[in-house]
Amino acid sequence: MMMPERLKAISVGPETTIRRAMDIIGNAVLADAPTGIVLVVDPADHLVGITTDGDIRRGLLRGATLDDPVEKIMVRDPVVLPAGLTPSELLSRVQDEARKRSRLRQKKVDKLILVDDGTVTDIVSFYDLWYLSQATTRVIAVVGLGFVGLTLAVTLADAGLNVIGLESNPEILASLARGEAHFHEVGLNHLLRYHLHRQQLTIAPNIDAVDADIFIICVGTPVDEAGEPMLDDLRAATLRVGERLRRRGLVIVRSTVPVGACRNVVAPLLEETSGLKLGRDIFLAFAPERTVEGKALEELRHLPQIVGGYDRASVQMTANLMREITPTIVEVESLEAAEMIKLVNNSFRDLSFAFANQVALICDHWNLDAAELIRSANEGYPRDRVPAPSPGVGGICLKKDPVIFAAAARAAGVPEPLSEIGRRINEQMPGYVARRIVGFLRDAGRPVRGAKVLLAGLAFKGQPETSDVRHSTALEVCRLLAEQGVAVHGYDPVVGPEAIRALGIRPVSLEEGFDGADAAAILNNHPSFATVNLFSLLESMRRPALFFDGWHLFPPAEVTRVDGITYASMGMVQRGGQRPVAKPA
Repeated sequence: MMMPERLKAISVGPETTIRRAMDIIGNAVLADAPTGIVLVVDPADHLVGITTDGDIRRGLLRGATLDDPVEKIMVRDPVVLPAGLTPSELLSRVQDEARKRSRLRQKKVDKLILVDDGTVTDIVSFYDLWYLSQATTRVIAVVGLGFVGLTLAVTLADAGLNVIGLESNPEILASLARGEAHFHEVGLNHLLRYHLHRQQLTIAPNIDAVDADIFIICVGTPVDEAGEPMLDDLRAATLRVGERLRRRGLVIVRSTVPVGACRNVVAPLLEETSGLKLGRDIFLAFAPERTVEGKALEELRHLPQIVGGYDRASVQMTANLMREITPTIVEVESLEAAEMIKLVNNSFRDLSFAFANQVALICDHWNLDAAELIRSANEGYPRDRVPAPSPGVGGICLKKDPVIFAAAARAAGVPEPLSEIGRRINEQMPGYVARRIVGFLRDAGRPVRGAKVLLAGLAFKGQPETSDVRHSTALEVCRLLAEQGVAVHGYDPVVGPEAIRALGIRPVSLEEGFDGADAAAILNNHPSFATVNLFSLLESMRRPALFFDGWHLFPPAEVTRVDGITYASMGMVQRGGQRPVAKPA
C-alpha cells in the first residue's frame, strides 16, 4: 500500500530535527494534510512513531532542544487501527483501546491513525468518525430531478435532511420554481412547495456552486435501438460530481445500470476527476430505485432498500442515510450484486406478464376469455398466481431492464435469455390490439382509412395512476392504427389535453370519443374507467361498433346487451346476443 501524497507531506525520518518537525506542522494546512501531527517513518514508509505539537511542547519543557532528533520525543506506540474498517467499527475499536490506554481516557489523543501493512493510509479525527456515521448533519445533492430524483429529494427533505436538487432542463426548472412537479404523483406538489418554502430543499441549475457531502446520481440510462444501455448522461454526471467531490464524500448511484458499470465506469471517473482514492478518501455505493410510479412517496418510506458498496464503509454510510427514510436496509456483498438485484426484480416481473400475455395469444386461437381463464386458475390456488394479461407491458423500467438483464446473460454465456424472449412476447401485444380493431372494421365492411377509433388510457399504466406516457403501449397501438389511416382520438384520466396533443393524438373527453366511434379501446386500468356510464357511451357509438376491453374491466355479457356492440378482450370476441364459443381444434 502506497502512502497518500498528503500524508507524505507530514512524514519525516527519526533523525529529522524537532525544528523541522515544527515547520512541517505549521505548514501542513498548505499541503491539505492533517494538522498538529508529524508521522515518523522508516525508509519503507512504515510507521515507527508520531509527534504532535503537544509532544513537542512537553519535550522542550523536559529539556529537549530544537536541534535534537524527533525520535527523542516521539510517541513510539501510537494508537493505530487497521484501514478498511467502517466508521462505526472504528469507534467501537477506539472504545476498546480506551479501556487499555489511559491517555485516551485523559483525552490526550484526538486523531486515529489508520494503517495497512505498516503504512499509514489515513488520519481521522473523532469528529470525522461521528460526522461520517451521521446522515442528518450532511448536505445531500440529488443529481437529476426526474421521476426518480425528485421523489427521492422531496422524501429526504421530508425526513429533515438538507437537500439540493440539481436539474439542467430549463423547462423543468421553471416548473419546480413554481412548486409544480413536471409529472403526476399524488401528494408530490404539496411536499415540494412545503420544503422549498422551508428551504429544506433547494433547486439549482448546475453543480458548479454546490457544496455537498453526499451526491446521489439519478440521471436516465436509456437503451438504444440495439438494446445497448446509453451511459452518456451517467458519465457526464459522474464527471461533474467528481469535480466537486471532497475528501470523506459519498457518491450513491441510483440510476439503473448494467452489471459492472459502477466499478468500471463510475469509479475510475470519480478518482480521475477528484484526484481522490476510493476506499480511502471517498466512498461509492449503488442503491437502486425500486419504487412504482404513482406510489413513489409511499414506497420510499416502506420498501426495503438494497445497498451495495465499493467497500464496507461505503455500504454503512449509505445505509445510515437510507435508514432515515426507510426501516429496512438490505446490505449486499458488492456493487455488482446490487446492480444485478435491480435487473432481477424488473426482469422477473416483465417475464411473468409475458407468460400471461402468451396465454392470451393462445386463448385467441380458441376464442377463450384469457382474463377469466386466469382468474379461474388462480381462484383458491395457494401457489404461483398468474397475473392478468394486458394490451402490452410498457413504462421505461420494464421496457429497459429486461434488455440490460439479457445483455448480462449473454455476457455470461447464456444463449437464449428468458428476459429477451419475454420482452418479445410483450412487444407483440400492441400489434395484437391493432389487428383486432382493424380486423373488426374490415369484417364490418367499414373503410379503415378515416374510421374513428378512441383509445382511452394513454399513460403506460392506470394503477397507481401516473401521467407518464414514456414507452406506453397505447402509443404503439396509436402508431400502428395511424399508419393505416385510422382517425385516432385519445383520452386519459391523468394525462392532460395539451400533452395528448403533443403526442400527435386528438384529445377528447370520453363522451366525445365514444360519440360516433367505430371502435373504442380501454388500454390501461385506471380505476375511473370502472365507474363510467358505459351503456350511455356505447349507445352513442356508430353501430356496429367494437368495444375492446384490454383490462377486462366490464362483464362481456353486460356490454353486448347493447345492440350492435361487439365485445373483445384478450383472447376472445363476443358479439351481441352471443356467448363466446371456443373454436374447434
